[in-house]
This record gives sequence, C-alpha cells and structure tokens, in this order.
Amino acid sequence: MALHAAVLALSLAAAPRASIDHIVRYVMGDRHVLGLSLAVVRDGRIVYARGYGFADRRRSVRVQPSTVFAIASLEKPFIAASVLRLCERGRVSLDDPLSKYVPWYVAARDVTIRELLSNTSGIPDYAQLPGFDRTSRNPVSPEALVRRVAVLPLRFDPGTQWSYSNTDYVLLGMILQKVTRMPLAAWLHRDLFAPLGLGATASWVPILRERDRAQGSVAPGTPSLAFAAADLESSALDLGRWIDDLFALRVVDANDLTQMTDGMGLLAGDIGALRGAWHSGYIEGYSSYLAIVPSKRLGVVLLCNADTVDLGPLAQSVIEDALR
Repeated sequence: MALHAAVLALSLAAAPRASIDHIVRYVMGDRHVLGLSLAVVRDGRIVYARGYGFADRRRSVRVQPSTVFAIASLEKPFIAASVLRLCERGRVSLDDPLSKYVPWYVAARDVTIRELLSNTSGIPDYAQLPGFDRTSRNPVSPEALVRRVAVLPLRFDPGTQWSYSNTDYVLLGMILQKVTRMPLAAWLHRDLFAPLGLGATASWVPILRERDRAQGSVAPGTPSLAFAAADLESSALDLGRWIDDLFALRVVDANDLTQMTDGMGLLAGDIGALRGAWHSGYIEGYSSYLAIVPSKRLGVVLLCNADTVDLGPLAQSVIEDALR
C-alpha cells in the first residue's frame, strides 16, 4: 500500500503536495492528533492519498491511506443515497409521511421523508437531550433512541426551519429496514458497499482490534447509540472512491445528486470562494470531514483518531492547494 500511495501522490504537483503536508502536520501538532489520513479526488481519480502519524498509542503502526477509522456522521450521505435510490426505484417517495413507517410516533406523523433527509423535520436530536451519555456501553435499539424524543413536541412545524438532528437519520435507517426487510448493515453492504467496491466500509465494531484500524483517542461508547446516524467505519481511499462514484452518477442520478449537495445527507455551503457541500463527523475518539466542490469534480476526505477536532479549516486549505 505504501507504493500505491506514492504513485497516487505523483498525480498532484510537488508544490501542492508540500503545502498540504505542511499544513496537515501543523494542525496535527496544534490539536494533538496522533494519526490522520487524507485523500484528494479530482476529475475521476484519487490524485493524492497519504497517511500521517500513528494508528495506535503505542506508535507501532503508521497510518496509511488504507487505514480504517470510525467515520461517525459521514454515514449520513450513505443513508441519504440509499433512500434516494429506493425513491428512484419507486419503492418509497420523498413525500411519504413518517406515519406510514413509524405509526407510533404521533407527534411527527406528518413529517415526510424529504424533511427527514434535509433536517427540516423539527424532530429533536436525541444526542442533545439532557442526560444523554455518548460514552454509555449499554446497547440500545433504534426505537428506544427515537422514543426518547417521541414524548416531546416538535421544535417547529415540519418544513419551516432547519435544525440538525441525528434522530432524523435514525428514523431513516428504521425506514430502510422496514422497506427492504433487511438489517441496515446488510442492506448498505448489498446496495452500496459491495457494488461500489468499498471493501473497507462497514459497520463499526470497536471491540475488534484489526491491524488496519486506527485506535481512537478515547474509549468508545456502544455503536448502537448512533445506528444510522454515525455507525460506520471506512478509509480515506474508500471515501475517495465514494466521492468519485457520486460525481460519476454511479450512486444516484443527477437530480438526486443535486438534492444531496443541497442538503440531503450533505450540508450545502461555500468552501472558500466555491460553492460546495460538506459533512463533519465526531464520535468517541475520532473526527472526520468530507468536502466536495461539484463544479470542479473535486473532493477531500480527512480522517483522524483524535476526539472532537474541527477538520473543516484544514479541508478548505487542502482544497485550495489542490486547485493550484
């Protein structure tokens, strides 16, 4: 893999590579990041991929572009894509009400799949409720997570405002399981990971000690606390391929890709002077970031094994260097 990474590095000019390496090392030192992996995608290929630092506290394993990290909320674009693919096949509709799939959530009965995807449902975020313990080791079901907020009123009328809510994506995962009649992990593997060749992308099982997985900087809680909101692991190489698959319309059609970059699974916004879309991810011991600029067919993935590190400014710097 080291040779493969070196070949990928040759696709990007020496000056941008040197600048990227410099700013990455600065950020790692400033934020006490033990290990970090990145991939830069442009015009249909990964033009730069590199690992920095170490995958474990013993400093015995160096990070590679193939090193696996928990990617937290970078799962949300996968969930959004899988739902949109079912819409393209006519199995669900964006205008389906939540009551069709989760009839017991009475307060949110009129919320639509469209509003869940775009975080405009008004449903409270279970992860922000008082007493929520992200380090809990006790497994919890998706229904139990949703029932924590189902007793509360909506924060606003559906479709009238935007508010980030992990609950929205837990509900989307429950809908996927109901429609496909398969466990979510099995469905994502069958529908996305296997067809796209994303061999490093799967449900995160922190108790496994795989040599190619980076060790988080703090002890993890149970992955079931995240379910469809933040329950995947992947590598920079896999996520680089995922970005290219999105651009090449191998995942969803052009209309649905526009919907994704306008707020369904990704957050729309400016990246420097360019219009783009992004998502960050945080879970115990890991931070991640994905940013894309569709007009340039450019994307960046950053994964690290440090807790709650904002990688957004670094991603913007990498994009600026990649455009040089």
